[in-house]
Amino acid sequence: MVFTVLAALSGMEREYIRDRTLEGHESARSRGKTIGGAAVTDDAMLSMALHLAPRT
Repeated sequence: MVFTVLAALSGMEREYIRDRTLEGHESARSRGKTIGGAAVTDDAMLSMALHLAPRT
């Protein structure tokens, strides 16, 4: 029973963290900030990114 209660609390905490993170991303976007990595701006940058990317 204790584990069930702890699991429920953990799930609620995870949802709270997720909601706050999404709110932060929305706020940053509204201020003009970009989320994520740098954008590829030209062919040289794309070539370097593809060279550095791990092969699968």
